Amino acid sequence: MVALVATAGLSQAQGVTAPWDLRKTLESLQAGGARLKPVLEQLDPKEWEAKGAPDGYDLQKKQVLLQLQNVTAVAQRLAADPEKLTVALDLFLRIETFDLNLQSLAEGVRNYHNPAAAELLVGMRNENGHARAALRTYMVELAQIKEQEFKIVDDEAQKCRAQTLRKKK
Repeated sequence: MVALVATAGLSQAQGVTAPWDLRKTLESLQAGGARLKPVLEQLDPKEWEAKGAPDGYDLQKKQVLLQLQNVTAVAQRLAADPEKLTVALDLFLRIETFDLNLQSLAEGVRNYHNPAAAELLVGMRNENGHARAALRTYMVELAQIKEQEFKIVDDEAQKCRAQTLRKKK
């Protein structure tokens, strides 16, 4: 019981990003994705094949759009339950994968479509650099808090075990 009371206030005492600040970060990520989506949808990689582009860019565009949709969905889940480390980690990894695939697609745009359009994609992606960094910081803070909470609970469990063993003797 003491452990539960101790852990309840631990996250605020240690300075983890407040839920409302996290929600602002997540809203920023989602807004950036919403601005990026129509630009991605306008790309037509099938037209690039006449310029020698591999046919894989069409599939890659579809994957990037799906990944963007998934990032938005996971961001909404994290906003609803900001204490879930697994959801924060899932979001972070999805963003990293999305960024890699978007960068690759931007290279295709640069080589087979329009260098200015590629720069637009990269620039729009970079607009959310602060939000991605804030998410990374939040994730590390949350992991540290969860480790501290686990240690407190484990220490209390060890004390209870020791008391129980002493009573049995």
